[in-house]
Amino acid sequence: MFDWILTDKVRAAADLLYNGGQMDETDARNVVKWLQEESATHIQKRVGKEFYKKYFPTNRHGGGWRNGAPIGWVDHYTAGIKCSSTLRWFSKRDRGPGVGNSCAHFVMDHDGTCMILVSPLSNITWHATWANRTHIGIEHINAGRLEKGDDGEFLYQGRHLYPVKDDKPIQEVNDKFWEPYTSAQIASNIMLKRLVSLALPTLEEEKFVDHQDIDPERKEDCGPLWPLHELNDFAFSWENANKISVLNEKTILTKDDVDRFKKETRELNTATTIRVS
Repeated sequence: MFDWILTDKVRAAADLLYNGGQMDETDARNVVKWLQEESATHIQKRVGKEFYKKYFPTNRHGGGWRNGAPIGWVDHYTAGIKCSSTLRWFSKRDRGPGVGNSCAHFVMDHDGTCMILVSPLSNITWHATWANRTHIGIEHINAGRLEKGDDGEFLYQGRHLYPVKDDKPIQEVNDKFWEPYTSAQIASNIMLKRLVSLALPTLEEEKFVDHQDIDPERKEDCGPLWPLHELNDFAFSWENANKISVLNEKTILTKDDVDRFKKETRELNTATTIRVS
Protein backbone atom coordinates (compact mmCIF):
# COMPACT_ATOMS: atom_id res chain seq x y z
CA MET A 1 0.00 0.00 0.00
CA PHE A 2 2.83 2.41 0.85
CA ASP A 3 5.44 1.58 -1.77
CA TRP A 4 6.49 5.23 -1.85
CA ILE A 5 7.99 4.92 1.65
CA LEU A 6 11.75 4.44 1.36
CA THR A 7 12.83 2.65 4.53
CA ASP A 8 11.61 -0.61 5.97
CA LYS A 9 11.05 0.78 9.46
CA VAL A 10 8.78 3.58 8.26
CA ARG A 11 6.88 1.29 5.90
CA ALA A 12 6.36 -1.23 8.68
CA ALA A 13 4.98 1.52 10.93
CA ALA A 14 2.66 2.77 8.18
CA ASP A 15 1.35 -0.74 7.49
CA LEU A 16 0.83 -1.30 11.21
CA LEU A 17 -1.23 1.86 11.56
CA TYR A 18 -3.21 1.29 8.37
CA ASN A 19 -4.13 -2.22 9.49
CA GLY A 20 -5.34 -1.09 12.90
CA GLY A 21 -2.22 -1.37 15.04
CA GLN A 22 -1.05 1.30 17.45
CA MET A 23 2.16 2.55 19.02
CA ASP A 24 3.05 4.78 21.93
CA GLU A 25 3.61 8.51 21.65
CA THR A 26 7.41 8.29 21.63
CA ASP A 27 7.48 5.75 18.81
CA ALA A 28 4.94 7.76 16.81
CA ARG A 29 7.03 10.92 17.17
CA ASN A 30 10.07 9.01 15.96
CA VAL A 31 8.19 7.81 12.87
CA VAL A 32 7.20 11.41 12.11
CA LYS A 33 10.86 12.41 12.32
CA TRP A 34 11.94 9.52 10.08
CA LEU A 35 9.28 10.42 7.54
CA GLN A 36 10.55 13.98 7.52
CA GLU A 37 14.07 12.71 6.84
CA GLU A 38 12.75 10.67 3.90
CA SER A 39 10.89 13.70 2.61
CA ALA A 40 14.15 15.31 1.54
CA THR A 41 14.61 12.61 -1.09
CA HIS A 42 11.01 12.85 -2.31
CA ILE A 43 11.18 16.63 -2.57
CA GLN A 44 14.52 16.58 -4.40
CA LYS A 45 13.05 14.14 -6.91
CA ARG A 46 10.31 16.64 -7.73
CA VAL A 47 12.15 19.97 -7.64
CA GLY A 48 15.70 18.91 -8.52
CA LYS A 49 18.83 18.80 -6.37
CA GLU A 50 19.94 22.34 -7.17
CA PHE A 51 16.62 23.91 -6.27
CA TYR A 52 16.44 21.79 -3.12
CA LYS A 53 19.95 22.77 -2.08
CA LYS A 54 19.12 26.45 -2.49
CA TYR A 55 15.64 26.64 -0.96
CA PHE A 56 15.03 23.66 1.35
CA PRO A 57 14.33 23.02 4.13
CA THR A 58 11.75 25.76 3.73
CA ASN A 59 11.78 28.68 6.16
CA ARG A 60 8.10 29.42 5.60
CA HIS A 61 6.95 28.59 9.09
CA GLY A 62 6.24 30.43 12.29
CA GLY A 63 6.91 29.84 15.95
CA GLY A 64 5.44 27.28 18.29
CA TRP A 65 1.84 26.22 18.75
CA ARG A 66 -0.61 28.17 20.84
CA ASN A 67 -0.67 26.51 24.27
CA GLY A 68 2.23 24.32 23.20
CA ALA A 69 0.55 21.81 20.85
CA PRO A 70 -1.99 21.69 17.98
CA ILE A 71 -5.59 20.73 18.58
CA GLY A 72 -6.84 20.37 14.99
CA TRP A 73 -6.04 19.57 11.39
CA VAL A 74 -7.06 21.17 8.06
CA ASP A 75 -7.27 19.25 4.77
CA HIS A 76 -6.62 21.33 1.63
CA TYR A 77 -6.36 20.82 -2.10
CA THR A 78 -3.71 22.74 -3.99
CA ALA A 79 -5.92 23.92 -6.90
CA GLY A 80 -3.01 22.79 -9.08
CA ILE A 81 -1.98 19.62 -10.87
CA LYS A 82 1.80 19.43 -10.30
CA CYS A 83 3.44 18.55 -7.03
CA SER A 84 6.67 20.24 -8.12
CA SER A 85 4.90 23.59 -8.48
CA THR A 86 3.42 23.35 -5.00
CA LEU A 87 6.76 22.45 -3.45
CA ARG A 88 8.45 25.34 -5.21
CA TRP A 89 5.71 27.72 -4.04
CA PHE A 90 6.22 26.59 -0.44
CA SER A 91 9.99 27.11 -0.61
CA LYS A 92 12.15 30.06 0.43
CA ARG A 93 12.05 31.68 -2.98
CA ASP A 94 10.95 35.31 -3.21
CA ARG A 95 7.34 35.53 -4.32
CA GLY A 96 7.41 39.25 -4.90
CA PRO A 97 6.06 42.20 -2.91
CA GLY A 98 2.79 41.75 -1.05
CA VAL A 99 2.79 37.96 -1.30
CA GLY A 100 2.49 36.08 1.98
CA ASN A 101 4.37 33.18 3.47
CA SER A 102 1.73 30.50 2.91
CA CYS A 103 2.89 26.94 3.47
CA ALA A 104 1.67 23.65 4.93
CA HIS A 105 3.15 20.96 7.13
CA PHE A 106 2.48 18.20 4.59
CA VAL A 107 2.15 17.94 0.81
CA MET A 108 0.65 14.76 -0.64
CA ASP A 109 1.13 13.79 -4.28
CA HIS A 110 -1.37 11.85 -6.43
CA ASP A 111 0.43 8.58 -5.73
CA GLY A 112 0.03 9.03 -1.97
CA THR A 113 3.61 10.17 -1.36
CA CYS A 114 3.52 12.36 1.71
CA MET A 115 6.24 14.95 2.21
CA ILE A 116 6.84 16.84 5.45
CA LEU A 117 7.91 20.42 4.76
CA VAL A 118 7.54 21.65 8.33
CA SER A 119 7.40 19.36 11.34
CA PRO A 120 3.97 19.44 13.02
CA LEU A 121 5.75 18.48 16.24
CA SER A 122 7.21 21.95 16.64
CA ASN A 123 6.18 24.78 14.30
CA ILE A 124 3.07 26.37 12.83
CA THR A 125 2.59 27.16 9.15
CA TRP A 126 0.42 29.76 7.44
CA HIS A 127 -2.28 27.76 5.68
CA ALA A 128 -5.66 28.61 7.20
CA THR A 129 -5.95 32.18 8.54
CA TRP A 130 -7.28 32.09 12.12
CA ALA A 131 -6.49 28.37 12.55
CA ASN A 132 -2.75 28.64 11.83
CA ARG A 133 -1.67 28.56 15.47
CA THR A 134 -3.90 25.64 16.42
CA HIS A 135 -4.25 23.43 13.32
CA ILE A 136 -1.91 21.27 11.25
CA GLY A 137 -2.22 21.74 7.48
CA ILE A 138 -1.93 19.24 4.64
CA GLU A 139 -2.14 19.99 0.92
CA HIS A 140 -3.31 17.29 -1.49
CA ILE A 141 -2.29 17.72 -5.12
CA ASN A 142 -5.64 18.20 -6.83
CA ALA A 143 -6.96 20.83 -9.24
CA GLY A 144 -10.23 21.14 -7.33
CA ARG A 145 -13.16 22.80 -9.06
CA LEU A 146 -12.82 23.16 -12.82
CA GLU A 147 -14.46 25.68 -15.09
CA LYS A 148 -15.85 24.55 -18.43
CA GLY A 149 -15.34 27.01 -21.23
CA ASP A 150 -17.58 27.65 -24.22
CA ASP A 151 -15.22 25.54 -26.31
CA GLY A 152 -15.78 22.55 -24.01
CA GLU A 153 -12.30 22.67 -22.52
CA PHE A 154 -11.73 22.77 -18.78
CA LEU A 155 -9.65 25.26 -16.82
CA TYR A 156 -8.23 25.15 -13.31
CA GLN A 157 -7.57 28.31 -11.31
CA GLY A 158 -9.75 29.95 -13.94
CA ARG A 159 -6.94 30.27 -16.47
CA HIS A 160 -4.88 27.09 -16.87
CA LEU A 161 -5.91 24.37 -19.32
CA TYR A 162 -6.75 21.15 -17.48
CA PRO A 163 -5.39 18.05 -19.26
CA VAL A 164 -8.40 15.77 -19.63
CA LYS A 165 -7.45 12.08 -19.37
CA ASP A 166 -9.54 8.98 -20.01
CA ASP A 167 -8.15 7.29 -16.89
CA LYS A 168 -8.96 10.30 -14.72
CA PRO A 169 -12.49 11.32 -15.65
CA ILE A 170 -13.75 14.73 -14.54
CA GLN A 171 -16.64 14.39 -12.10
CA GLU A 172 -19.78 16.50 -12.16
CA VAL A 173 -21.40 17.15 -8.77
CA ASN A 174 -24.29 19.58 -8.33
CA ASP A 175 -23.63 21.21 -11.70
CA LYS A 176 -19.97 21.83 -10.91
CA PHE A 177 -16.92 20.00 -12.25
CA TRP A 178 -14.14 18.55 -10.13
CA GLU A 179 -10.90 16.62 -10.44
CA PRO A 180 -11.19 13.28 -8.59
CA TYR A 181 -8.83 12.22 -5.81
CA THR A 182 -6.91 8.95 -5.77
CA SER A 183 -7.34 5.98 -3.46
CA ALA A 184 -3.64 6.38 -2.60
CA GLN A 185 -4.31 9.87 -1.27
CA ILE A 186 -7.19 8.59 0.86
CA ALA A 187 -5.12 5.70 2.23
CA SER A 188 -2.12 7.89 3.03
CA ASN A 189 -4.37 10.48 4.68
CA ILE A 190 -5.82 7.82 6.98
CA MET A 191 -2.39 6.48 7.89
CA LEU A 192 -0.92 9.93 8.44
CA LYS A 193 -3.76 11.13 10.64
CA ARG A 194 -3.48 8.01 12.75
CA LEU A 195 0.28 8.50 13.11
CA VAL A 196 0.12 12.18 14.01
CA SER A 197 -2.80 11.73 16.40
CA LEU A 198 -0.63 9.28 18.37
CA ALA A 199 2.40 11.58 18.23
CA LEU A 200 0.28 14.58 19.29
CA PRO A 201 -2.49 13.38 21.62
CA THR A 202 -3.80 16.94 22.00
CA LEU A 203 -5.49 16.57 18.60
CA GLU A 204 -9.29 16.32 18.69
CA GLU A 205 -11.29 14.60 15.96
CA GLU A 206 -14.04 17.22 15.93
CA LYS A 207 -11.39 19.81 15.04
CA PHE A 208 -10.28 17.89 11.93
CA VAL A 209 -11.82 20.01 9.17
CA ASP A 210 -11.18 21.17 5.63
CA HIS A 211 -10.31 24.62 4.33
CA GLN A 212 -13.90 25.48 3.50
CA ASP A 213 -14.83 25.03 7.16
CA ILE A 214 -12.19 27.57 8.13
CA ASP A 215 -12.90 30.15 5.41
CA PRO A 216 -16.29 29.43 3.76
CA GLU A 217 -16.52 32.81 2.07
CA ARG A 218 -13.39 32.25 -0.03
CA LYS A 219 -12.54 28.56 -0.14
CA GLU A 220 -14.12 25.41 -1.58
CA ASP A 221 -11.52 22.81 -0.70
CA CYS A 222 -11.57 19.98 -0.35
CA GLY A 223 -14.83 19.82 -2.35
CA PRO A 224 -17.58 17.17 -2.60
CA LEU A 225 -15.24 14.36 -3.72
CA TRP A 226 -13.30 14.44 -0.44
CA PRO A 227 -15.11 12.27 2.16
CA LEU A 228 -13.97 14.41 5.07
CA HIS A 229 -16.21 13.26 7.91
CA GLU A 230 -16.08 9.56 7.10
CA LEU A 231 -12.34 9.77 6.54
CA ASN A 232 -11.83 11.38 9.95
CA ASP A 233 -14.08 8.81 11.60
CA PHE A 234 -11.94 6.12 10.06
CA ALA A 235 -8.71 7.85 11.03
CA PHE A 236 -9.75 7.95 14.69
CA SER A 237 -11.13 4.44 14.79
CA TRP A 238 -8.70 1.55 14.66
CA GLU A 239 -10.33 -0.74 12.16
CA ASN A 240 -8.21 -2.39 9.48
CA ALA A 241 -8.42 -0.05 6.51
CA ASN A 242 -7.95 -3.00 4.14
CA LYS A 243 -11.56 -3.88 4.91
CA ILE A 244 -12.64 -0.94 2.75
CA SER A 245 -12.92 -2.57 -0.65
CA VAL A 246 -12.92 0.59 -2.74
CA LEU A 247 -9.42 1.52 -1.53
CA ASN A 248 -8.11 -1.85 -2.68
CA GLU A 249 -9.88 -1.86 -6.03
CA LYS A 250 -9.64 1.68 -7.38
CA THR A 251 -6.94 4.13 -8.33
CA ILE A 252 -9.10 7.12 -9.23
CA LEU A 253 -12.15 7.61 -7.03
CA THR A 254 -15.21 8.67 -9.00
CA LYS A 255 -18.27 10.11 -7.27
CA ASP A 256 -19.75 6.60 -7.05
CA ASP A 257 -16.52 5.31 -5.49
CA VAL A 258 -16.57 8.08 -2.90
CA ASP A 259 -20.16 7.20 -2.03
CA ARG A 260 -19.06 3.56 -1.59
CA PHE A 261 -16.21 4.64 0.68
CA LYS A 262 -18.62 6.64 2.83
CA LYS A 263 -21.09 3.75 3.04
CA GLU A 264 -18.48 1.10 3.84
CA THR A 265 -16.79 3.30 6.44
CA ARG A 266 -20.05 4.08 8.22
CA GLU A 267 -21.01 0.41 8.28
CA LEU A 268 -17.62 -0.67 9.58
CA ASN A 269 -17.41 1.96 12.31
CA THR A 270 -21.00 1.32 13.38
CA ALA A 271 -20.34 -2.39 13.77
CA THR A 272 -17.31 -1.98 15.99
CA THR A 273 -15.35 1.12 16.91
CA ILE A 274 -12.28 1.29 19.10
CA ARG A 275 -10.93 4.77 19.75
CA VAL A 276 -7.66 6.05 21.07
CA SER A 277 -7.94 6.80 24.79
